[in-house]
Amino acid sequence: MELAKIESLLEQYFEGNTTLEQEAQLQQYFATADLPDHLAPYKDLFAGFGYMRQQKSETEFVVPQVKRRNPIWGYAAAALIGVLLSVGVFMNNNADDAPTLTAEQQEAIEAFEEAKKALQMLSGNLNDGIEGMAYLNEFDKAAEQIFK
Repeated sequence: MELAKIESLLEQYFEGNTTLEQEAQLQQYFATADLPDHLAPYKDLFAGFGYMRQQKSETEFVVPQVKRRNPIWGYAAAALIGVLLSVGVFMNNNADDAPTLTAEQQEAIEAFEEAKKALQMLSGNLNDGIEGMAYLNEFDKAAEQIFK
């Protein structure tokens, strides 16, 4: 192979842009050819790769089985969170939607409160007057006993 092509393949190799066939060409070149001085350090690199490919592990690896959780719990939790967020947003929006009163409505409420106070005062006075007339009830009882 010509030297410029090998140097181009080396650049592509170190950038991670080579195919498996191009990597095999590089490995074959560094295994068989007399190398120029500036490419000599790469000979050991590619020789090490070749050696590592021939190695076989005698250790048997066992991948532990992971018990998978039932996905329904995840769906239930997601649904619960969704419901809670919806209720929270609904409650927050309703709290902010307090009605604003117009001037006429405010005047009507004030008139209602004044009328309420006046009626409560009237009711209190009537109750006091009825209590003051309790002696008439005694008079009626006495009159019934007399006219029996």
